[in-house]
Amino acid sequence: MESLTTGMYGEPRHTIREYVQNAFDAIETARDSGTLQKTDGKVVITVDKIKNSISIRDNGSGIRSENAWRTLSAIGASAKERSERAGFRGIGRLAGLAYCDTLRFITKHRSDVRETTVTFDCIRLRKEMDPAESTQTDIQTLLTDTVKDTYRTTSESEKASHYTEVVLEGIDLAPDEMKDVDKLSSYLSQTAPVKFYPKLWSHEQKIENFAAEFGKPIKTIELVIREIDYADPLKTGEDDEISVNEFEIFKPYRNHHTPKGKKEPVEVSGVTLLADSSGENKWWGWIGDMPTVATLNDTDAAGLRVRSKNIQIDGTDIMERLFAESRVSYARFNKWFIGEFHILSDDVVPNARRDSFEENDAWRGIQEEFVPILQDLTKRTYKASKVRNEKYKRFKRSADAITEAVEKRMTLPVGVEGGNDPALLLRIDEIYLEISAEISKDITNDEDTRTLKLMLAAVNENRRRLQRQLAAGIDSDVISERTGAEERILRVVWSVMQEMIDPVLYKEARREIERRLAI
Repeated sequence: MESLTTGMYGEPRHTIREYVQNAFDAIETARDSGTLQKTDGKVVITVDKIKNSISIRDNGSGIRSENAWRTLSAIGASAKERSERAGFRGIGRLAGLAYCDTLRFITKHRSDVRETTVTFDCIRLRKEMDPAESTQTDIQTLLTDTVKDTYRTTSESEKASHYTEVVLEGIDLAPDEMKDVDKLSSYLSQTAPVKFYPKLWSHEQKIENFAAEFGKPIKTIELVIREIDYADPLKTGEDDEISVNEFEIFKPYRNHHTPKGKKEPVEVSGVTLLADSSGENKWWGWIGDMPTVATLNDTDAAGLRVRSKNIQIDGTDIMERLFAESRVSYARFNKWFIGEFHILSDDVVPNARRDSFEENDAWRGIQEEFVPILQDLTKRTYKASKVRNEKYKRFKRSADAITEAVEKRMTLPVGVEGGNDPALLLRIDEIYLEISAEISKDITNDEDTRTLKLMLAAVNENRRRLQRQLAAGIDSDVISERTGAEERILRVVWSVMQEMIDPVLYKEARREIERRLAI
């Protein structure tokens, strides 16, 4: 029992995911029976910081009153069909025992006139699971003593209602990531069977049409998070005013995502659709079409993910491991892409923790089909990375050549003509502009940004050294240091001149401007 509760999930938020998954299954049951329309189905998660509780309520089928205690107290028993429902092992409902004092299941089937509440005494259960505290009570006696059912006759207005609500009361043991609505919504946007954001994602219809071709359209729920807390008295003027914050959760994909080291986001211009080539409809997937540039900053969306029954299995680890089959370092390339691979085969079964799949021939076969797809992506990313590295090497050679030329110029006495000073200044500005443009463009990671900024600083310092030498040669008492704003203005002037006038005239005009400005 300890293995199936407190020892089950390494990530505490998996607990909430399990209850959302059960709610999803209850909604699907209600849809199949006609209780709900296919487009209906809502789950509301309430983080109540005043009552110190978390609840997950759905408008699914509910559980018949005569079956509620037996269904909810059974360990490892489930009547769900594995091929039809996301959950099927009958252990996820116990996940909350590790984090609360009392776990309640409040449910009503539409055919019932009463509501049933099944309550777990989590403090007693955890005590019995502690080897130092346990009285070695047998499991049947323990469940009889700690799991109680009570009933409430519903009013006439509630007669047709149907729902299940899971309430975790006294959640002092729950870690912050379970109670922080931002962290919780971030997690659920990735893992839960929610919709694409209609205003910020333009490719939903294409993806949904493709999924429907396999006879298994994407099924979703409306998932809402509600936070209840005391309002800030500095804003409301009241010490006990209640604040309610509520919002719907959508998948994290957007039409634009920002790579690391890049100020401007890149566009997802479309999606590439994929499916197994065997014709057996074992899986299908989509990958966002965007320039191959760098690791994405948007960690909620970055990386190709695997889903089963539209529930995400693990995070990005599965695909990172498959990327790494070519070379360990290639695992990082997964975060350059966005996309999902949906498993359709009933022979591929999520493991109990839902951090991967049960190792069998069916899952191994699908992984073998994924590998060449990822290898093609690797070639694209590696090619882009290689081209960029060659460019950086060229920048380094140019910067080193400038340093060498300036060092030679510094050996000449003050006032002696260097012979090619204007050409050297022009070359310094050219390489400065090239490196500056690259910094604001496609950068793989922070290390590349630092490398380029160091080159830029070296080039700029050499320019200043040369300017001081030249200024001293024309008896200037004051050495002018350009401000950042002046630097930007000059770069624009040089760029416009270079585009609009003859190259020879450009060099002469620039030389004369620099002479008059004593730079």
